[in-house]
Amino acid sequence: MRSSAVCGAVCESDEFKRAQTIAIYRAMPGEVIMDDVFRVAIARGMIVLYPRVKKGKRDLTFCVVSRMEDMVPGAWGIMEPAGGAEVRQIGEPDLVLAPGVAFDRKGGRLGQGGGFYDRVFRKMRRDAVRMGIAYLLQIVDEVPREPHDGTVDCLATESGLIRFRSSGGVS
Repeated sequence: MRSSAVCGAVCESDEFKRAQTIAIYRAMPGEVIMDDVFRVAIARGMIVLYPRVKKGKRDLTFCVVSRMEDMVPGAWGIMEPAGGAEVRQIGEPDLVLAPGVAFDRKGGRLGQGGGFYDRVFRKMRRDAVRMGIAYLLQIVDEVPREPHDGTVDCLATESGLIRFRSSGGVS
């Protein structure tokens, strides 16, 4: 299964191994399913955060989840933390895993168009890692970018991890 291979690339990465707090997402149709990463993170004693969104709002709130049973259908039917979940600041995660429609070879990310992760990236600590999550077929030469669009530091695929230099190229 391709999702398992991508999750393996995440869990084997130094970025994941160094992290104490990670932000994951629940997959929409066509996105990489991150359940294996969740299980490994919980087994390693990491704090795992999932996003919650309010319909009509453009920001994500990240909440602690320690059991999948603590997730409920959210604004668009995507599973998210239940109402009583502990909220954490976006500056807390050491590693943020971000889905995308497409990624380019310079770390550019094309999302669903809502700008949710672009706003998350702007609020993260400078030393935190932004890891894109995608299948190889989602990598393109160049994604359209606006000045406010965030980039990823690395990209996990079913073939492993691709790291990007700060200068904008593949390392």
